[in-house]
Amino acid sequence: MPPNGPAGQPPTVEFGEVGAFNLLTTTPYTVTQQDRYIYVDATGGAATVTLPLAATFPAGFRVGIKKKDSGGNAVTVARSGSDTFDGATSISLAAQFNSCLLVCDGVSQWIRSSNAVATGGF
Repeated sequence: MPPNGPAGQPPTVEFGEVGAFNLLTTTPYTVTQQDRYIYVDATGGAATVTLPLAATFPAGFRVGIKKKDSGGNAVTVARSGSDTFDGATSISLAAQFNSCLLVCDGVSQWIRSSNAVATGGF
C-alpha cells in the first residue's frame, strides 16, 4: 500500500532513482523536485498542475504530466511568474491520455519534449 502524501495531497509511490509517481485526484497541485510522472484524474472537475519558477529548479529537471480520465474536464498545465512553455503561457490536456514531457532550462522556461500534446506519451 502506498504511503500517504502530505496533508491534503495524494499518495506518492516511489520508484527508486526514477523519482516519484503521483496520481492526482484533487488540484490545484504544484510540482516538486521529487515528482517525475504525474497522472491527473479530472473526473471531478477541471484540474490545474502548476510548474514552479524555472529558476528554482535545476536545468535538465524533467516531469511528465498525463490526463488519466476520459471525462470532458481538461487538465491545465500552468506556469509560475512569467515563465513559458516554449513561448506559451499554459498547456491544455483535454483528451484522455494527452500528455506532455517538460524539461526545465533552469532560468525562465519549461521546454516541451515535442511541439504537440501527445496522446499516449510516457
